[in-house]
Amino acid sequence: MNKGLQKFSAWCGFIAANIFFAGLIVGNLFPPMSPSMTPAEVQAFIATNAFGIKVGGLLIIISAMFCAPFDAAIYLQLKRMEGNRAIGALAQLGNGIANIQFFILPGVFFVIMAFRPDRNIDSLYSLFDLAWIVTMLPWTVGAMQCLFTGLAILGHPEVTNVYPRWVGFFNIWIAIGMATSSVIPFFKAGPFAWNGVVGFWIPATVFGLWMLVMWWMTLKAINTESPEDSTQTVGTRRPVTVGG
Repeated sequence: MNKGLQKFSAWCGFIAANIFFAGLIVGNLFPPMSPSMTPAEVQAFIATNAFGIKVGGLLIIISAMFCAPFDAAIYLQLKRMEGNRAIGALAQLGNGIANIQFFILPGVFFVIMAFRPDRNIDSLYSLFDLAWIVTMLPWTVGAMQCLFTGLAILGHPEVTNVYPRWVGFFNIWIAIGMATSSVIPFFKAGPFAWNGVVGFWIPATVFGLWMLVMWWMTLKAINTESPEDSTQTVGTRRPVTVGG
C-alpha cells in the first residue's frame, strides 16, 4: 500500500482544521459574535468587515477539500483492524463524508452574507443567523463518525488493534462533547448561546482535539503497516504495536 499517500491523507486532517480556523480569524469571526446583536449592529459589522468575511468564508470552503482524504486514512486503518466485515470503518467513512457539507456550507453562507452588505437589513440578519447556526448546530454526523470509530477500536482486543484503546474511549467522549451545541436554538445570550461556553467553546474544543489526536494517531498507525497488511483478511490478523 502507498504509505506516502496515506500519510498525506492523514496530514489532511491537520491541514483542514488549521485552514478552517484561519478562515474564522481572517473573517474576524473568532470568537463568534453574540446572537443577541441587533440588526443594525450586524449590518455595521458586515459592512466594516465584508472583504475579510469573504476571504475567510473562502478559506473555510477550501478546508473542506482536505476532509475526505483524512476520513479515508482513518477508514483504511479501521478496516485493516476489522477485516472484511468492517462496519465501524464504513460507518466512520460515511458519516465523515456527510460531515464535509458542514465545512462547506458555513463558508458559503458567510460569503453570501458579505457579498451584498448593502442588502435589506432583515435579510442580512437572517443570513447572520443561518451562517452561525449551520456552523455550530449540525453535530450529529460528526458525533456518529466518532462513535463508530470508538466502538470499532474498543470492539477488538489490544493485540489486533491499530489504535490504542484509549483512542476508542476518547472518540466516544468527543461524540458526547459535540452534542452540547444542541442547546443553541434556545438561547440568545449566556453560556448556552452559539458564542457561549456550552454552545461554542466545548464543541469547538473537542472537535479540534479530535482532529489533532486522530491525525497523530493515524500517522502512527500507518507507520506500523507491513506489506502483508494489504492482503490479510479477518481471522489472519497478526499482532501490531502502536505506542500511546
